[in-house]
Amino acid sequence: MKKNVVIIIFILLLIVPVFSGEKQDIINALKLTKLNEHINMTEEQIASYLMMEKGMREMNLKFGTEREQIIEKVKEIVESKKTKSIEKIIRDIEHHEKARINEEWEIKNKFLKRLKDDQKLKYIIFEYNFKRQLRENLLMKKIKPGG
Repeated sequence: MKKNVVIIIFILLLIVPVFSGEKQDIINALKLTKLNEHINMTEEQIASYLMMEKGMREMNLKFGTEREQIIEKVKEIVESKKTKSIEKIIRDIEHHEKARINEEWEIKNKFLKRLKDDQKLKYIIFEYNFKRQLRENLLMKKIKPGG
């Protein structure tokens, strides 16, 4: 039963990008499949993981919009040369980054609480390696001529 659920989720995650054209959805489907191979999740854990991914996407959208607004303020300060506002904008940026990190860990901890201790450790290693490999692949693509 568990393998059927994983297969169904994987198929759904692969079908959606075909219609939406979202490369990120393909990466997420691959990530879920590979993660499940490493830590052998239950159906409940898979559902929790998907909720975490959804929460992370929503958080990134929210903080991305806020970051753009802060950058616009910075541009205005640079153009107007009003140096009195610099300290306030730096505090705003610091507050924004701390809030993003705190929210990210709140979301991540909801998933981690559902894992066994050995799964948590394997997840941490997997997450690190997956992000590193993704960065390396993206970097190599940018370096290649025509990439």
